[in-house]
Formats: sequence, structure tokens, C-alpha cells
Amino acid sequence: MAELFLREAALMKGFKHAHVLGVIGLTFDPDGSPMVILPYMANGDMRNYIMNSQLHITVYELLKMSLQVAYGMVYLSNIRFVHRDLAARNCMVDERGVVKVADFGLSRELMVRDYYRLCHNKTPVPVRWMALECLEANVFTTMSDVWSFGILLWELLTRGSVPYTDLENWEVASSVQKGARPSQPSYCPDCVYVIMQSCWNSDPNRRPNFQQLADEIESIIQSASVLEKSIQSASTAEKIVQSTSTIEKIVQSSTCSTPTGASCRSPLYDSSSENNVLNTFGRKKKIDRDELELKLLPE
Repeated sequence: MAELFLREAALMKGFKHAHVLGVIGLTFDPDGSPMVILPYMANGDMRNYIMNSQLHITVYELLKMSLQVAYGMVYLSNIRFVHRDLAARNCMVDERGVVKVADFGLSRELMVRDYYRLCHNKTPVPVRWMALECLEANVFTTMSDVWSFGILLWELLTRGSVPYTDLENWEVASSVQKGARPSQPSYCPDCVYVIMQSCWNSDPNRRPNFQQLADEIESIIQSASVLEKSIQSASTAEKIVQSTSTIEKIVQSSTCSTPTGASCRSPLYDSSSENNVLNTFGRKKKIDRDELELKLLPE
């Protein structure tokens, strides 16, 4: 175990990227157990950061955070590093708001709701973030990381909700095998949900790679220069909510206007529509302002 820890830590020490958390050094505690020294990340993990109801985060800012994660994963995939546990809780945010992909298996707080022991796996695994092939055959690749990125993107657009929240851990694997996918978040633009769906294709070879994901998200952000202006006052709407962990909770208690073609409660994504999703993904198109506009709640 210690040997594996040291090997992974040594590999991390070689990481040199603005959006990947590197290792400062290694040391040993008084008992001789190895310890890793990491940079201090003032804002903690990304999941708790976006769940902070005191922060007035816009959809535009959430997309920029996802782009930083995508950049980090482009780097890792280029050096053939498979993360295996990409999730909002495993990305860190520094004092400037810069996001860095982190937690490469060195230390994990095993939360019951996030990890589950599959019958073919002795170690608790994050079933709600795992790709179909991981659940079925315990196969992890860059393409399974892409699936997890789609779940991470969903986490961001729900301000930290747990995927498949209506299912118990033991139910998730069979449901995913039957085609269940997280539904479109209430404040998620259609074009962003298309990206999520493309990550969740049952065929790993038909998922986009991280460079394609970064390019697509970057294109949306650039095309949506009006978005930042149109939703800057989103914080005003959030101020009327005393305590909330997700944008979705706000919608549940108020009348909302949703993105074009979306409903507040869309059904689980059906994998039978994968071909249509793939045909849409990556297509350069003019972004509809109405689709990207975050409607405000009445004050």
C-alpha cells in the first residue's frame, strides 16, 4: 500500500499544468507512514465551493469552472493518465478561484452516499460517477473519465446535487445499464445538456475526447458574451433564499422559466436517443440568447 502511495505521489510530482494539482514534496510521519505535501487551496473542494449559498455564482461562471477542469483533463489524457474518480469533490479551488483537478487516489474521504462496494470490486467505488463499462467490467480509460466529466458538469449546473438522488447506491448500476441518465438541470442550457449526454454514450468510442469537450465549452462561452451580462443579476434572486445547496431547490419552490425546449423536470435521458445527441454535438451553431439566458425569480 505504501509502495503504491509513493509511486502515485512521485507521478503527481511530475504534473505541470495550471489546472492540475501537483505535489510539492513527500515526507513521513513519526510512525514512518508516507505523507504528501500539497499546495494550499484556500477555497477547498469545488463541490463545497459551489454549494456555498453565500456565493452568487452564475451559469456563466459555472461553465468557466467546467472549462478549467476540461483543460486539466486534456493534459492528463495527453500523458495517458486515467483519473478514475473525477468528480466535483475531487477538484480544488484556490484563493483566486482557479480550479485544479486533484485527488488521484492518494487520499479519499469515503462518504457512504458517494461510494459503494460492487460485487466484483473489493474497494468502495463512486458508482454514481462511473461509466457503464466500469460498472459492467471494471474497465477504466480516458473515455470513462469523459463519462465522469459529464456527471461533474451536471453537478456544477445543479450547484452540487447528488446524481441519481432518487436511487440507492445498489440501484444505480442496473439503472444505468437500462439507459438511465441524469435529467437536464432546470437552469442548464440545452446546448450544455447535449454535451453531458454525449459524455454518457454507452459506447466509449462514440464519446468526445477532452480536447473536443474543451473546444465545445469554450465555443459556448465565447458565443455567449451576452450571457454574462444577462445573468449578472442572478445573485439578486439568490439573496431571497436563506439556505440552499442547489439552483434546483430554488426552482422547486418558485415559478420558473426554463431554457428553450426544457422543462423543470425532464425525464431520465434515454440512451436510445444517443445518435441524435452525437449528431448535434460539436456542430458549430449560433447560440440562441433565449437558450442561454438565466431567468430570474420574482423578487
